[in-house]
This record gives sequence, C-alpha cells and structure tokens, in this order.
Amino acid sequence: MALAGVAAAQTSHCGHVAKVSPIAGAGRLIRLRGRLVGGAGNSGENVTTARSRRVRWAWDTGGVSLQLDPVTVIEERELWTLAINRNQHLLVKSLIVMRRSCTAVLDVHDHEWTSLQQEIRRLVAALTALFEPDQVNFAFLMNVDAQVHLHVIPRYATRRHWHGFVFEDPHWGEVFGSEQRVLNEGALSALALQVRQTLGSVS
Repeated sequence: MALAGVAAAQTSHCGHVAKVSPIAGAGRLIRLRGRLVGGAGNSGENVTTARSRRVRWAWDTGGVSLQLDPVTVIEERELWTLAINRNQHLLVKSLIVMRRSCTAVLDVHDHEWTSLQQEIRRLVAALTALFEPDQVNFAFLMNVDAQVHLHVIPRYATRRHWHGFVFEDPHWGEVFGSEQRVLNEGALSALALQVRQTLGSVS
C-alpha cells in the first residue's frame, strides 16, 4: 500500500527548535513556540493524535539540544537513540544520537565509543537486510545541532522502491548531496517501524 505525500521543506532533520531529548516514555511534553506538543508517553495513540492535530511533538527531559520527532525514533538504547532522518533523500538515512548532553565528539567517553560501535553494527545490519545499500557513509556533521550525533547514510548504485516511493542516489560515487525530501509522518512512522522490527531479527 502506497503511503502518499512528501512534505516540502528546507530544513534538515536536525535543524529544528528547542532544547529537547528524544527519550521515549519519560519526561513531559512541552509547548513549543505557542503550539501544543504534549501529553505523557510515546504511544502510537499519541503519535496519531499529533498527526491529526498537525503538531510537532518534542520531549523535554532537559539538557539535550537536539529535537527528534517521535515518529522517527527507531529505538531508545541506554546511551544512544536510533532514529531515521526526516529528510529521506537517500532511503533510510538515519541518525544515532547521544542520550546525555554532549556537544563535542572529543568528549565522548571510551565506553560510549564502544557502545556506539555496537549500535552502528546493529543498525547497518538492519539497513542491509532491508534495502541492501551498496555502501554506507558515516558523518559527525553537527553544523546545525551541536549535540553529538552520527549520520548513517546508505548509498545506492541503483534505484530503490519502498511503499510506492522511488529513491535514487544522484551522487553515487561522490560525496552525498544536500537535497531535501521530507516524508510525511505516516511514511516516517512506517519506515521507523520496519527498521525497528528488523533490528529485532538481526540483533
């Protein structure tokens, strides 16, 4: 079944507002620039309500200066959060975001590096099982949001199809591009769910 709609946008996944944390099932939701963003929990019911009201949700547990839309969150781990990028110009482009407040890669502790390596292996195994990327790029960009987060960017020599969408990599063989293709919340939620389910089978 096709998931219709691609939202026009000029911002990246990370280029949003407010100091928030993506921690599911904890904390409280806040009012963001005068828009309602809250109730407790991160259930499917809340996400559905958010979509119906056309609002963006943000978790306020303090300290972490990067906003993740809950529909994009794949998994909350002890030290890192796995999420798909709202900008899907490359299919299943993802993020691994540090849970504690940290704005410099050099300040990542040894045990956090070890944990990050494990999360990378798990996530790449899931992405490979789903879409068989021909290469995967990794980048600590942090140009818009200083909170430590790793971009996991699958690369494709040929087009991929998913839920009625066609994805191409026009810069294959080069540095990935900066095109914007922000999927609607229904598509983002379905993609995050598919990766989450696959993680369970490859972990």
